[in-house]
Amino acid sequence: AKGQLGRTLGLMKPENVNLISLSRKELDLTDQKRCFEIVKDLRPDWIINAAAYTNVEKAEEEKEIAFKINAEAPKSFAQAIEICGGKLIQISTDFVFGGHQNVPYQITQKPDPINTYGETKAYGEIYIKDVLNKKNNFLILRTSWLMSDLGQNFALKIINLLLNKKEIAVVNDQIGVPTTTYSLANIIWKIIYLSSKNQDANAIPNVLHWSDSGIATWYDVAVLIEETTRKLGLIEKTNYIKPIQNSMFESKTKRPTYSVLDSSKTHSLLDLPYIHWKENLNEIIKKIYKKENFYLIK
Repeated sequence: AKGQLGRTLGLMKPENVNLISLSRKELDLTDQKRCFEIVKDLRPDWIINAAAYTNVEKAEEEKEIAFKINAEAPKSFAQAIEICGGKLIQISTDFVFGGHQNVPYQITQKPDPINTYGETKAYGEIYIKDVLNKKNNFLILRTSWLMSDLGQNFALKIINLLLNKKEIAVVNDQIGVPTTTYSLANIIWKIIYLSSKNQDANAIPNVLHWSDSGIATWYDVAVLIEETTRKLGLIEKTNYIKPIQNSMFESKTKRPTYSVLDSSKTHSLLDLPYIHWKENLNEIIKKIYKKENFYLIK
C-alpha cells in the first residue's frame, strides 16, 4: 500500500472499485502461510501484487528474503486463488532478461536473468504459471525503470543529488525504458476493466509488457531531470552530470546492458497512444516540485 506503485494505484482507483490496500505491517510477504490465508479470508476478485524486493544490490546478500518475497509470496497468492477463485496480476520486471540482445524483448521470450533480483522475479512467474495455467486466471505484467513523485526511485535520488552535489556520475551503458507509476497504474486498471467486460479467458495474454515509449540510458534520464529542473527555475546552478561505464560503478551484481521491453501487444490490445518517456517523466518532475516539502527530499 505504501510503495510508489501501490500509492499510485490508490490515487487512480476507479470509483466502482473497492480497493483493499495492505501495507508491509499488515501483510508480511515472507510469511507464505499468511499470504495464503489472507486471500482465503478476503476472497478478492483481483489481486494486484505491486510489492517486491527491489533492492538489486542487497538481494545478493539477502537471497533467501528476496526469494520469499518475489517468488514464494506470489506462489501462495496463486495457490489461494486456485481454491477461492479470482484473478492475479503479478507485476514483474525487465530484469528477468539478461540483456544479451539489442532488440526489444518479446512477451514470448524465455527469461534468462543474470542476478538474484531477476532470478527471484523469474521464479515468481514460473510458480504462478505452474499453479494457475489450467485456469488461465492470471496476468504477468512486466515493466521497467519505475519512477514517480512517491516513495523511492531513481528520479527522486537524482533530484536530491542535484540539490546537494556539483558533480554527479551516472551510468551511460545500460539501456532500458523509464516508466512512470501513473502510466503503469492506468494500464492495470484498464486491463481489469477489459477483463471484466470480456468473458473470453483468452482475450488477454497471460504475459504482457508495459513501458513508456522510447529508449534511454540512466545518464539520459539524469540529464533530462537536470534540464527540466533548471527550466522550471527550481535549481539555479548548473550541475555537471558525468557519464560513466557500468564497470566503473561499484556494484556487487550484474545488470542487463539492454532490457527494453516490446509493449506493442499491450498498446494494440488497449488501443493506447505511444507517449514518450520524456513527456511522462517531465510530468513527474512537475509533481515533485509542487510538493511543499520539496527541499526535504531524501
